[in-house]
Amino acid sequence: MEAHVLETSDLTKRYGTNIAVDGVSLKVPECSIYGFLGANGAGKSTTMKMVLGLIKPDRGTIRVFGKNFTQERTRILSQVGALIESPSYYGHLSGYQNLKIVAKLLDVSESQIKETLELVRLEKQADKKVKHYSLGMKQRLGIALAIVHRPQLLILDEPTNGLDPSGIQEIRSLIKSFPEKFGMTVLISSHLLHEIEQIAEHVGIIHEGKLIYQDTLAALQEKGGDLSLESIFLGMTGQGRSL
Repeated sequence: MEAHVLETSDLTKRYGTNIAVDGVSLKVPECSIYGFLGANGAGKSTTMKMVLGLIKPDRGTIRVFGKNFTQERTRILSQVGALIESPSYYGHLSGYQNLKIVAKLLDVSESQIKETLELVRLEKQADKKVKHYSLGMKQRLGIALAIVHRPQLLILDEPTNGLDPSGIQEIRSLIKSFPEKFGMTVLISSHLLHEIEQIAEHVGIIHEGKLIYQDTLAALQEKGGDLSLESIFLGMTGQGRSL
């Protein structure tokens, strides 16, 4: 039986009369890269924030590592890393100093800080102030902050937003290496179908707050026959030519 690192059941969030997330039941397999697809405003970020305890759901349950999130939140979050929206950092400090602050809180060794900087290819800019980093460097630092303690589950919300093609390729290669290198499970949201197609093994498609598809990427592609992933997605969500 396939083990699931993250499972949600009937996860629901309302804002007044608007249902942002409507009965979402995710199943994210262990050591996989799970692509969470949807147009902007479909409910991806809200779902991820509920999984991280940043937003309280109106209904539903969350289990991470087989444990009830509500009952064991602190223990669970110590094994989770996340990059939601823009990375949080101190611009007047260097990349190394930013990592050191987080590492101290998480009881991470100095050698692991250096290893993490090498992993995200920031070792040469480690002593440079973050306010002078490029957008791509800031995104890589955000990922470094999320993985410095080697979490079992990594949650990334649109990590390639605003990057140029070379920056996107760098982040893609980095994320793709995590399951094999560290045994991490990665939940990554995006509206860029081409990016998810190149790294994910499993996908979930959310549309207007509802999870309308969940399975392997291979099963989705088989379902679509000769159609591209974009055509399959647009057909399922009834949208126009682009996201």
